[in-house]
Amino acid sequence: MNNNVEKLLNEIGKLVVAQNERTKERYSHGELFNVFNILGLESNEVRLHSALLAELLRPNGMSGVGNAFQKAFLAILGLPENYIVDGKVSVELSIGTTTDTEGGRIDIIMEDGNHAIIIENKIYAQDQPAQLLRYTNFARDNYPHGYRLLYLTLDGKEASDDSAQGCPYQCISYKNEISKWLEECARISFDRPLVRETIRQYMTPL
Repeated sequence: MNNNVEKLLNEIGKLVVAQNERTKERYSHGELFNVFNILGLESNEVRLHSALLAELLRPNGMSGVGNAFQKAFLAILGLPENYIVDGKVSVELSIGTTTDTEGGRIDIIMEDGNHAIIIENKIYAQDQPAQLLRYTNFARDNYPHGYRLLYLTLDGKEASDDSAQGCPYQCISYKNEISKWLEECARISFDRPLVRETIRQYMTPL
């Protein structure tokens, strides 16, 4: 066997052994316990991801931090904290019967009557025809002061041309913006251990 190949295989073997040891140590300390994985919700866009993100964004949510998480989210997006003030947050909001240019269900919307942030949460589901176009038309009709349309994926990929159809939108990802925001949420909730640890458990598989 070529010496370089043998050396590479030896190094890989050492890395595998080290990783297994770290996994065993984490297991012994209960660090692999994750209620979201146990319940089989880690890939459920609506029941877990959209629902939890929306709950954290709600200023009157059960976290008890008021609008602190919402302000932190605006900061991650590079928006002023008064872009949306104590915004109402809805999940799976119906905006009418689906046609070629209107209607559908918005995964997450945060709005205060003046501005809106619309989040299309795409983890595993496929784009629908004219999906972002329909949401854009809804936002233009209802929020003339301004809106942001966010396309949220695991790694920040773009929407299909068939979905966007030339409409402006911003790509964000769980690996970047959402992870940074959740870290900030965990920091904000340092004195609320149940909230903090729930956020950290949710972050584990991201």
